[in-house]
Amino acid sequence: RIHTIIQEADLPLVVLNPPANLKDTPPFKSEHRSDLSEEEEMAFQDYVNQAENLYQTDVAKAAECLRWAVDLDPSFALAHYSLAHCYLALANFAKAEHHFIEALNEDICPLRLLPSMRTFVNDYCQSNNIPSLDLQPLLRNFSGEMVIGSGILVDHVHPSIKGHQFIGEETA
Repeated sequence: RIHTIIQEADLPLVVLNPPANLKDTPPFKSEHRSDLSEEEEMAFQDYVNQAENLYQTDVAKAAECLRWAVDLDPSFALAHYSLAHCYLALANFAKAEHHFIEALNEDICPLRLLPSMRTFVNDYCQSNNIPSLDLQPLLRNFSGEMVIGSGILVDHVHPSIKGHQFIGEETA
């Protein structure tokens, strides 16, 4: 609709696809899958508790416990987020980013742009020849962070002053 209005007014348009703090913003709300049995929920919680106890001394074992929890209930966003932090500590950035994105996808109250929305905006802009900037990879590269976080964003979505300056320069 915005695109149509802008075209009708013969105005220029540049779309900025907003960033999301994956690394330093936990999911706002997690829920267990609806068919999780009481025994499975107890096992899930046991794995999470073991991981919390192991994180400071054996991150690899903590990650293993969290993988078991995620296998039991892949819809519990916070388990993905915790597992992602284990992978960050183990310098497995691809798996870390995957689980940060899963945490975002499974968040019951996602206040950040979902990956499917990001893809839609990018595809729409490309198919309609609209100039655009996807700020997620742009700010990740600018910040030097392997997974975008508080190094460039001041909260779950808003860039720092340096981030805004960089976005302005790239937009210009």
